[in-house]
Amino acid sequence: MSKEKNKTRIIQHDLKFWKNLSVLLHSMNQSSTESEVVEIIGSFCKKTFLYDKATLFTRDYYNNRSLVIKWTDGYRGDFTAGEIFRAGKCLFGDVLKSNKPVIFNYAAQNKKRINIDVKNDPGFLGFFGIPIRWKNSVFGALVFETNYSLSEDGENIENLGFVQKNIGAAFHRMKEYHILHDRSVKDGLTKLYNRRAFDEAVTRELARSARYKSTMCLLMIDIDCFKNVNDNYGHLFGDFVLQRTAELLQKNVRKIDHLARYGGEEFTVIVVNATKKLSFSTAERLRSAIEQEDFEKDDISINLKISIGIAEYPTDGKDVEKIISRADIALYDAKKAGGNLVKHFKKERSTDS
Repeated sequence: MSKEKNKTRIIQHDLKFWKNLSVLLHSMNQSSTESEVVEIIGSFCKKTFLYDKATLFTRDYYNNRSLVIKWTDGYRGDFTAGEIFRAGKCLFGDVLKSNKPVIFNYAAQNKKRINIDVKNDPGFLGFFGIPIRWKNSVFGALVFETNYSLSEDGENIENLGFVQKNIGAAFHRMKEYHILHDRSVKDGLTKLYNRRAFDEAVTRELARSARYKSTMCLLMIDIDCFKNVNDNYGHLFGDFVLQRTAELLQKNVRKIDHLARYGGEEFTVIVVNATKKLSFSTAERLRSAIEQEDFEKDDISINLKISIGIAEYPTDGKDVEKIISRADIALYDAKKAGGNLVKHFKKERSTDS
């Protein structure tokens, strides 16, 4: 086989291709996270395909018209993982529209390769891409670019088709698993994590704090006089209040903290790596956000307030039960004092050691 003919190949070795595909599918468990799956696919690509740049991108979760680059390998002079670009009229976007694997050479194309302003043109000649399908929709793609021209032969297209089918199926299994998992740990009304998820998180964070000798605070939050909302305006408006409260709380906690609906009108926040001083600042921000909100729906407009109790690990307790109990005691003290307050647990209130 001539050197030029070798250059048209996109698979490093036929036997290795099937072996690598088998390892890929075995590695992609249902419970794998997206980042783990991306890493596994990247490793497969490096071992399997001949390319000078590889790119994996998916549709943006928040904007279906935008695409997010999840992984790149090879040439570094143009774009990297994390960048977002418009699907629009570009060759990368065309892979999604094709719905099947494609192979072509840049000389025959007039479109931009990607809708990102690239200062350095890498001068690639060959291009092959694999749309990633989930059910009946294409939600991402693998794109490979080469410094040499490619031939669109049946064997290459067939091999890419096997990759498309199997990676799509693996992504499908992973997505279905995480949808079901989310349903089991998310509150149906507020979409926050539920009591089960909170129990798992507080146990995990307490163990982490103990291991690294760090502090952790638990905030117990209760909407003041919430029973009056249901009694005066009905349960549908009460549900709206809970949903809007959840949104406001979510906007005012750090991404690393854990917010959950504890039950009824009660919420919790696990403030990781935080002393009472930092957690008090967080609690005051939450309290103020609720106090300043006008809860308006269907010609009803009311103002609400919340009370918050804080307990700190390890100062206020060294196990989950005590931390929860003492945050609850502090919450009771805040409500007893008139509500719309943040209270720390005080040791003199404790009846145990």
